[in-house]
Amino acid sequence: MDQYVFLVRHGATEINLMAPPVLQGSGGDFPLCELGRWQAARVRDTLRDLRLCAIFSSPLRRAMETAQIIAEPHGLPVQPIPELREVDVGRWEGKSVREIAESEPDYYALFQKDPATHGYPEGESFADVERRVVPAMAGLFDRHPRGDFVVVWHNTVGRVYLAHLLGLGSSRAKRVVLSNGGISVLRRRHGQIEPLTINSCLHLFDRQLG
Repeated sequence: MDQYVFLVRHGATEINLMAPPVLQGSGGDFPLCELGRWQAARVRDTLRDLRLCAIFSSPLRRAMETAQIIAEPHGLPVQPIPELREVDVGRWEGKSVREIAESEPDYYALFQKDPATHGYPEGESFADVERRVVPAMAGLFDRHPRGDFVVVWHNTVGRVYLAHLLGLGSSRAKRVVLSNGGISVLRRRHGQIEPLTINSCLHLFDRQLG
């Protein structure tokens, strides 16, 4: 019997909407903004009729709030998984990409080239994230070997895990694009896990196009 897992990037916070982009790692625990709550509600409505056995989430507030909204029609508790928290961006927490590029241009260039080797200063690398997230996800599959479930997490965590499944490795995880409220779908068949859909946003289009 095939098993399906629905991976959801949390809805937007005010930080996610800033331009130029501002880094929001595990050190920033912000709530959803109005748009983020709308995105979470659209995910809820999209997954409403599924027969789910569990809903897991990063323990950070933006992910938990998203998961709690998704859980409403299913009557399931949201189970926080510490290993699914967002990457620790170290001393770059709360700084804009422009500010970082101007203040630390040499290291920023190294990070852009290979974030698995040159991680966030005083924080984690993408390789560090891979080492904690891949076993955590394997543990969730072991806990629920048959039923379908939802995981709500973050941008870097999701990109690194999907890059792992795609054989890209954490060095090239930035090639995976994940939007706030986007849904990725995994299928496990005969013990093999494969991505079927990455970052589906059809359920968000009326707001995006409106």
